[in-house]
Amino acid sequence: MRRRLAVLTLVASLATGLARADDPSSPGLRYDPALDVPLTLAGLGGTFLPRLLTDDEKTWTCHWCDHDRDGNDTLNGLDAAARRHWRWTSVEKAHDLSNVTLALAFAAPTSAFIAGRGGFGHGLGDEMLLVLESSALSLALTQGTKYLFRRERPWAHAGEVPPGERLGSRDSVLSFASGHSSLSFSLAVSLGSLASLRGDDGKEWVWATGLTFAAATGYLRIAADRHYLTDVLAGAVIGAAVGWAVPRLIDRQPEEARPTVAREVPVPLFTLALGAGRVGGPGSAVLVSGGVQGSGGFVSASWGF
Repeated sequence: MRRRLAVLTLVASLATGLARADDPSSPGLRYDPALDVPLTLAGLGGTFLPRLLTDDEKTWTCHWCDHDRDGNDTLNGLDAAARRHWRWTSVEKAHDLSNVTLALAFAAPTSAFIAGRGGFGHGLGDEMLLVLESSALSLALTQGTKYLFRRERPWAHAGEVPPGERLGSRDSVLSFASGHSSLSFSLAVSLGSLASLRGDDGKEWVWATGLTFAAATGYLRIAADRHYLTDVLAGAVIGAAVGWAVPRLIDRQPEEARPTVAREVPVPLFTLALGAGRVGGPGSAVLVSGGVQGSGGFVSASWGF
């Protein structure tokens, strides 16, 4: 049911963005449908197709297992320490809370973004499509990383199987990187970037709320024993990088909204005229000027015959 709701939400956001794409009255940041729509659809395909095209019923083995051929534990000290100190006794409670903070990583900065831009309409659909594009691309990259590395989940590595999971399942070897972290950070950074590019009032709240709930989501994925710290960090890097890059792939700012750069007018402080030649006959003249332009000085010269 959650997956169906997620798909419907993504499709609705895409349809809204497409409907607003050619609205000439929109004062918001514009986008290029020829670029953004295919990238969004490719990201959605890369997110959902791997699960649809693979068999969860077969036994999956890890490529990155964190133990050697003799079964000795080779988990790095950073991940081992983070799991030891941050894992909750009730991993299912942490798992449920991570879903809540993931939802808040979208709802809180989106609310602040809408408030800062002055409400709904005026290109909001375009801007939400950019957020959807960032989210879809970051999730697609994360899914590719998961299937490429096939790292064993912490609970599978330790043999402490939580309710609803099983050893040898597809999900048991998709630890690296964290999809929750990737999605939450892509939401936070893409919304924050849009608010900054627009120069909205309250853009600090967009950044603060988004990054706070994104960080909380990452922590709770470790507390839920679903991911190691390095999984979360990798997911955060993917999400933040895509969330920062997508709003800047092309100039999203309308032509009429671009600030004009005022030319700095030079202020001459002295002028010297130097001449050479016979009186009343041919000769040459040099005109030397100097003064202040902007925060520095200038000297210019011209001559004639």
